[in-house]
Amino acid sequence: MENKIFDVGAGFYKSMVLRDSEIWLSQNKVDNLDKFEKAVQKVGMMKSAYALPLSYITGISFNDASVSTKIKYNDEGKEKSLNIGFDSEELSNEFGEYLGQKLGFSRSEVIEGQTKPLLWNLLLVLVTMVSTYILGTLEDTTQLADGGSRRSRSRGAIAKIIIDTIGHTGVIIIGLILTFYFIYKAYRRYSNPALVITYK
Repeated sequence: MENKIFDVGAGFYKSMVLRDSEIWLSQNKVDNLDKFEKAVQKVGMMKSAYALPLSYITGISFNDASVSTKIKYNDEGKEKSLNIGFDSEELSNEFGEYLGQKLGFSRSEVIEGQTKPLLWNLLLVLVTMVSTYILGTLEDTTQLADGGSRRSRSRGAIAKIIIDTIGHTGVIIIGLILTFYFIYKAYRRYSNPALVITYK
């Protein structure tokens, strides 16, 4: 785990390295430890890499079905948290376990509540169904690109291209496939609740 560069999603940070006494985080994708170290030591407004001393860390928590690990730390008397997203659940779990054991924290486990993940997955099902219905029954696709803001116009243009390319039937078929996938995902998550692991 140590001295290995990971591609992460942690706020603005894209790269991370666990060192002996620090966690290095960079806003850029870094592929070399020497470059990473120079970026961490850099000072001034253009600084893009930072070091989080391991001694600041007060707690670690992760869900064995999630790709992220949450680190709580104390910075100048303020309790802060950093959510580090990895490429896989296995990597997230391995990092959380390794860091918790390295810091000598005590480990606790609890099974997550089933309601919150179920509601989240059912919300995805509902959004997919409504979007499929709206896009599948839309007669005039030109109105999609006539939104108010630039961002909504670009989203509308993308939706227009999709509808014009695969047609209304294609939109409905893809929407149904996504809906059934999210229903399956909701059922699977509900029947197999994840384990929440905490180190303090």
